[in-house]
Amino acid sequence: MTAATTVPAMELTLPARAANIAVVRHASGALGEALAVDEEILSNIRLAVTEACTNVVAHAYPDGQEGALEVLAMAFSRPCEATCTRSSSGSSLRW
Repeated sequence: MTAATTVPAMELTLPARAANIAVVRHASGALGEALAVDEEILSNIRLAVTEACTNVVAHAYPDGQEGALEVLAMAFSRPCEATCTRSSSGSSLRW
């Protein structure tokens, strides 16, 4: 895909805390609603985003380290891509 066909629809950087998982889930849902995503597909997106962010919060920063939860959602005609990363390593989860 070229830069002309991929436009970031949402970028968030929040502290990697459990409370922010809901913030990301709600923001992802609002984005999907604004883009008129089918409700069944949107439900699956919310679940995948929640699971990915939960993994970052639970596993990305060992021993109580502080860190960021970075979320980038891209809008394409198909497929949907979201990336959830931890800032210190640049590792990411994609689906």
